[in-house]
Formats: sequence, structure tokens, C-alpha cells
Amino acid sequence: MRNLFALLMAAALPLFPARAAAGEPFFDETFKDPVYEPGSPVPVGLNVIRHGQWLKLGRQVRPGVVALAGGEPAVELRAGPGPEQVARLLGRFGRTNQETSSAESALRVTVTFQVSGPLNDTFYIQVLGGEGKSKGVLSMNEDGRMTVSFGGEREILGDRIEPGTWYTAELLLPPHPKTKSVYTATLYGPDGTTRIDSKKGVLSRSVEENGGNYHSIDIQHRVPDQSLFIRSIRAEAIEAP
Repeated sequence: MRNLFALLMAAALPLFPARAAAGEPFFDETFKDPVYEPGSPVPVGLNVIRHGQWLKLGRQVRPGVVALAGGEPAVELRAGPGPEQVARLLGRFGRTNQETSSAESALRVTVTFQVSGPLNDTFYIQVLGGEGKSKGVLSMNEDGRMTVSFGGEREILGDRIEPGTWYTAELLLPPHPKTKSVYTATLYGPDGTTRIDSKKGVLSRSVEENGGNYHSIDIQHRVPDQSLFIRSIRAEAIEAP
């Protein structure tokens, strides 16, 4: 009888998803791996990058292209001459690179970026959830300052972004996000540790059924003939605040 009980318990275990441990990465790219070839778009599909995958984009979209920015490996998002030619990166999270997986734990997402010139609100960094809606969004206003979306309302985050300077944006996202869940957005200077500004508020969009997780990161802009350089992207599980 004892052995039968043990077998039943073992069979039931896969029904419960594994809980993410603090520090567990769901995405981690610095563009230094050999899979990133200078002058080529980021490689799409599974079994390519460290965690998850880069997703294939539509024909009208300019994908991120591997480049050097200030001697550092990076991906360049350069929009075309027309206002509708968007440049975009879309990465799907995963515990491994064999399959994708969503994170329901608290999540820390960091993106180190640089711009070639002033962008506008067509530039944004957003973390998407299961229903395809954004959970946390960073953008830019016409003055060249970063903004963060809280409940659909944008607030200024820091001073004007200087072209040619590296910045790191950080989103601290709550576990099992709900409509009124709170997240924190922080902007750091070139050393990645000096805090420029930090703000806290409710998620950028309402959470629908099956949307209480984080599954991808979306970075794009459509400012003609301007470039956005991305040096690193990391999403990792953290202890709940």
C-alpha cells in the first residue's frame, strides 16, 4: 500500500509546474556568442540562443542586425526612411533553448541600450504576458526623456537621453500579475549601477484571463534613419518584493 501511494504521488508531480528559483534566467543575451554574426539579423528559432528564442518577424519589419557600438557587440535596430518601417526585436522567454516557457514568478528585466539620435513614443521596451498585452512599458517622449506606463498613464523617468551614451533600463515585475499589481521601473547611467530615476505604479495594461505571467520582450521604434543599439537583455526570476 505504501509503494502504491508513492507511485501515485510521483505520477502527480508533473501536473504542477516547477517554481522558478530566484536568479533563474528566462532570457540572457549579450550578443557575444558565435551565433551572432556581424551584419546579420539575430538568429531565430529554438536551440539557437541560451534561453527561449528570437521570433521571426513580418516582411515589413526591419529585424535587429548584429553590429558594434563603441567597440561593444550589440544589435542595431535601424528604422527605414518611411514612418511605417518599424525596426523590432521580439524574444520569447524560456528556461532552456529547447522550448519556450512563461514566468509566473517575480521577474527582473534589464536592457542596456544606446540611441543614435532623438527617438519618440514609437520607441518602446515592453514585457508581454500570456494574453499578448504589455505588463510593463518604457517609452520616450518628444523631448527625448524616457517615460514609464502605469495603468495606461505615462510618467517621466529621468532626464533627456543623450545619444551615444549607454543606459540600463530595469523593470521589477510582481509574481502572478493582476490588473492592480505594482511594478517598478528604474533608469541607470552608463556604469549600469548609478541610478538616474526610479518610479513605481500599477501594471501598464489590465490583465485578462490566462495573462498572469510573462512570456516575451518586445523592443522597437520607427523613427526614420535613426538607430537603437541593444547591448544586453536579461530576464531572471527574483524573490517576490
